[in-house]
Amino acid sequence: MFSRNLKLSLSVALSLAICPMVASGEPQWELLAEEEGIKVERRDRPESPMPVFRGTGYVDVEWHTVLAFLNDVENNDTWMYGCTESRILSSGELGTFILYHRTGAPWPLWDRDVIIQTKLLKHPDGMFEVRLQSVDDERMPEQDGIVRMPRLVGSYLLKPEDNRTRIAFEIDVEPGGSVPIWLVKMVSLNLPLQTLRNLRAEVVRLEKLGKYLESSGRFRRHFASQISAH
Repeated sequence: MFSRNLKLSLSVALSLAICPMVASGEPQWELLAEEEGIKVERRDRPESPMPVFRGTGYVDVEWHTVLAFLNDVENNDTWMYGCTESRILSSGELGTFILYHRTGAPWPLWDRDVIIQTKLLKHPDGMFEVRLQSVDDERMPEQDGIVRMPRLVGSYLLKPEDNRTRIAFEIDVEPGGSVPIWLVKMVSLNLPLQTLRNLRAEVVRLEKLGKYLESSGRFRRHFASQISAH
């Protein structure tokens, strides 16, 4: 009995000792900046020169207007950091697209491009997610002078709060080719910060002009039953 209890105690002690080491070995979110109500964080990925980026902030419009704005994907080049072209290749159910996205790069680097599939999800806790995933599409083969991104995974997570919306924008991208350290540092801060800053200003401006009255109503009606259930 004593021997078995001793083994059990040693096993528990060893587990407790190992668990913190495993947890501490995982990459943690690092706060880069907090400006104008937007928090910017990064988390390193050992297998990639580019970290995962995350920006979090509030927009003073309701969730359905934000979804309508994000659904207007061919307008991305007017507000999304670095975007020089955003074009729909095909569309499906509400919030679902296959689109071509091109990102400008400073000289002497080549621009990057990627084919992205977007999907709209409604979570049981009342939050909405616009999910982004790179895909292959023969309609847009690789082009000379532009590097095709091997991988892109991201999301806009929206939390409705009265008459405003909390947004968490996260992006994990493998840019392809060689990426200098100075560019990694610049993008780490500017991609989430400028994207959310521009999104916040543009969606408020366009809402005041009445641009999304019809499309935001479509999102509101589509999710009316789910919203009332929470």
